[in-house]
Amino acid sequence: MSDIAMWLFLLIIFLIGAKYKFEWVTSIRSLVTIILTLTFCNITIDGRVDPKDFLLIVSLAYNFYFLVKQRQLQNGGQI
Repeated sequence: MSDIAMWLFLLIIFLIGAKYKFEWVTSIRSLVTIILTLTFCNITIDGRVDPKDFLLIVSLAYNFYFLVKQRQLQNGGQI
């Protein structure tokens, strides 16, 4: 059931973003970051992953997301 809820949540976010033309919703990088975060939240709550490992993996994902985004803004849209 939680997988269905996660995909429904992502679909709703995508539809709201498309309606209001949010730029981050059309970015594959941001959607992958959200999916990764929700997936690791789910498996951490289930107890299959240690919380310190959750923090490490999600921190790395967000670090990559924001570093690439910052680099893209500094280079005028180029990565």
